[in-house]
Amino acid sequence: MLDTAVAAADGTPIGGFVEVTNTTGMPISVTDACAGWIPIGLSGHEVLYGPGFSERNCLPLELPVGISRTPIQVLTMYSICTEPGGAAAVPTPPCIGPRHNQEPPLPPGQYKTTTWIGGLVPSLARPEEVRVTLVPTAKHS
Repeated sequence: MLDTAVAAADGTPIGGFVEVTNTTGMPISVTDACAGWIPIGLSGHEVLYGPGFSERNCLPLELPVGISRTPIQVLTMYSICTEPGGAAAVPTPPCIGPRHNQEPPLPPGQYKTTTWIGGLVPSLARPEEVRVTLVPTAKHS
């Protein structure tokens, strides 16, 4: 569940939560619990989401029996960029910011949420996709 399905294309994350129901009768151990353990980003317009952290060395998490709500932040920026003078194996946008090391915001358009499932337990269902529209930001003169 997201706080909004329409947001400005300015790189600001969209808040929300994922609700998980554990009906196993015992806690479930999530071994790769990185970044809140359910990293979610946007895909579309030839943009593929990849989490901005390593898959290794993340702290474990215990998912209790019953319903759990986990707060999330859906990223609305590229998950990778190319610094000046750098080369990329796949097409990536140039980095922005004073040091040219920050990912730029995604362009306006239609996207869908994409969940990185590295930390999800196989018996748990992947969260449903949500359609998100990023709209142009107002330009100030």
